Amino acid sequence: MPRLALKFISIHEFSNMQIRAISNVVSDLGEGPVWDDRTGEVLWTDITGKKFHRTHLNTGLTESFSMPMMIGAIALTHDDSYVAATQTGFAGISRSGELITQNSFLAPDSRMNDGKVDQRGRFLAGSVAIDFSQERGTLYSFDASGKIRPLLERLTLSNGMCWSADGESFFFIDSIPGTLWRYRYDIEKGEISSGEVLIRFDSGDGVPDGMCISSEGFLIIAFWDGSRVEVFDQNGISQQRIHLEVQRPTSCAFAGFDGEILIVTSASQGIDQSRQPLAGKTIAITGTGLSGAPSHRYG
Repeated sequence: MPRLALKFISIHEFSNMQIRAISNVVSDLGEGPVWDDRTGEVLWTDITGKKFHRTHLNTGLTESFSMPMMIGAIALTHDDSYVAATQTGFAGISRSGELITQNSFLAPDSRMNDGKVDQRGRFLAGSVAIDFSQERGTLYSFDASGKIRPLLERLTLSNGMCWSADGESFFFIDSIPGTLWRYRYDIEKGEISSGEVLIRFDSGDGVPDGMCISSEGFLIIAFWDGSRVEVFDQNGISQQRIHLEVQRPTSCAFAGFDGEILIVTSASQGIDQSRQPLAGKTIAITGTGLSGAPSHRYG
């Protein structure tokens, strides 16, 4: 694949950067933030807590919904319902948190992890063995017709994903062994091909987890046990680190009607909250100099 030329974005000083929790909810394993530009709300999951949460970004009004299984990722649809990647496969969920449909196909010792919707409305989500056994994960595509098909196999910890603005490049993280891939993506057919490793991360500097892409074309990656999100260009070159007061940030997404608020989820599991009061909370960061588009909708 050709190397992409991106204009370096000057975000060195962050003199106007502000960080705040968007709600008082503390997640055990917060993941998968999604911005709903119709309602002004941020959604995210607590995988091991078997919940998803919804907070109005301006008012802070928060609703929490308990589920009968783990939810790795949740996505918007064209009505007021949601689609989710769950412990058993894919599911439709009402706005009030009720299961509408279920497509169960995963092995009992597996679950879905991160997921995201492409520009044509397909929901992609990856599975992981609950004990993180190597190469037992698969990246699946779930389209509006209900068809489910595997796109990538022999993954270990399927995680962050995003697409270039033209939909022709698909960026994907397998957290174990810690690789960021770039694939060719056929946006019309929803097919992946011609992959190359952009970065092999050093696990001593944190584990790459969830990811989003900015309108400027930069990749923003949350690092579990790395206390940061880091900005990369599409050639895998680091541009800047944004240090956080949470040890285990898990994923990120852009929010706000101007797209200039970076939302970061985090985990509290294994963390002393008396020392890290933001651990497990979902935080909003402004003043990064970056912006992003609203989340795509399934269907």
